[in-house]
Amino acid sequence: LSSVERRDAPFLPLGEGLMRAHFIDVDQGDATLLEFTCGVVMIDAGGQDQDSVDALMAYLKTFFDRRPDLNHTISTVFVTHTHVDHNRSLRTLIESSGITVKNYVHNGVYDGSGRHGAQWMRDHANENGRSIAMRAVSQADITPVPRKSGLTDSSIDPVACRDVDPSIRVLAGPYAENPGWPQGEFEDGNNKSIIIRIDFGASSLLFTGDLEETAIETLVDYYVGTDMLDVDVYHVGHHGS
Repeated sequence: LSSVERRDAPFLPLGEGLMRAHFIDVDQGDATLLEFTCGVVMIDAGGQDQDSVDALMAYLKTFFDRRPDLNHTISTVFVTHTHVDHNRSLRTLIESSGITVKNYVHNGVYDGSGRHGAQWMRDHANENGRSIAMRAVSQADITPVPRKSGLTDSSIDPVACRDVDPSIRVLAGPYAENPGWPQGEFEDGNNKSIIIRIDFGASSLLFTGDLEETAIETLVDYYVGTDMLDVDVYHVGHHGS
């Protein structure tokens, strides 16, 4: 059977020089695990309700049981924006899952439907012996980057594999002032999403959170003349709706 047909396909051994993207079913929400030979990162930890939180934790348990070499460790958890369908599972992941998270990259916004998770991370993430490097990214961090090549550092891209070293960059973040959007667009928490690009060899993926049409146009205008938005896989916002 092909890997698409096999029920255990997401948990098969990962060959050298390969990566695997796990688009995990959390009902109305987003949670993506990017698996490399030497580590993993996670983009969003959302869900619809407690059942979807439980389903995500069960998926991660099965995954790490099959990859004992990773020591139940996620190198970085990204949360694209502060809505509950993107961070509902965050506290459980950090506090109760038995998984170690080394870095947390987010948009620095503490209101919105996901405010409880964001505020808990700000106030309690490093209690009880935990040591998580927390990195808030805004558009002010992106703009000074030379050649519009995207922001990266040891929190954003902590994975360095010997076979193929992935490149992880944040291409955009929330604006401090309205860049000229119509009424209501600047206040929309979806438009405060951080945008993440992953390159792995000749393959590339783009995650845009729940960026709305106006903000997508601004993103495209910013990167016009570059190949930063030329990718193989586009993770569509609003869960594909």
